[in-house]
Amino acid sequence: MINLKINGRALAVPPGTTILEAAAQLGLEIPHYCYHPDIGIDGNCRMCLVQVGDDVQKGDSLATALSRYPEAFGDVFVSLVQTGEVSGTLDDVLEHTARYLERAEVLRLKVEAALRYPTFVVMAMVGALVIVNLVVIPAFAKLFAGYKAQLPLMTRIVIGVSDFTVAWWPVLLALVVGAIVAFNFWRRTPSGKYAWDRFKLRIPVAGSIINKATLARFARSFALSTKSGVPVGGR
Repeated sequence: MINLKINGRALAVPPGTTILEAAAQLGLEIPHYCYHPDIGIDGNCRMCLVQVGDDVQKGDSLATALSRYPEAFGDVFVSLVQTGEVSGTLDDVLEHTARYLERAEVLRLKVEAALRYPTFVVMAMVGALVIVNLVVIPAFAKLFAGYKAQLPLMTRIVIGVSDFTVAWWPVLLALVVGAIVAFNFWRRTPSGKYAWDRFKLRIPVAGSIINKATLARFARSFALSTKSGVPVGGR
């Protein structure tokens, strides 16, 4: 007999029993695993797990079934499940993985909270700059025009930039949107992803937070892999 834990409940099952058969003995169905007490039932989660359950019922291993849905289950998670199936410690592997994912989520929320204020400051500065160019400076330009006096060079440059922005703002907006779209495509390329990550690590204050968070995530992933028996030094 093999001792198996599902959702914190222990069960002794004979060798060769599938995950779904063991869950059925506890009265659990696939939709049960898609339910979260705070957010309810996630339709995408339900659909994905139902498809995984169908694949397992057809004779595939759990790792093979999960590997067909890389958008939901990463390579590390699939490798952990595969190792747990081979070594007979799938329940322990899933328990360790659940703890790791919970800690990773907590870390992600802390990083987002730390970066929220700098992001808000940058967005406020950009918004203020746009309002000044489109509203404030044109009002002062009309006031200065009534004096019919020679304005300083820097003042004329500022007014010229404002006039250009007011006249061509649709084109400038289109260019900004196009630049954002092009940047997102470039960031998804291998070279773009590397360059963007390298730039983020060099950002003052925020770069240090991102660096520490990345190292913590790597250390936890490595510890989880070695604890679960995943080979990390093999060819």
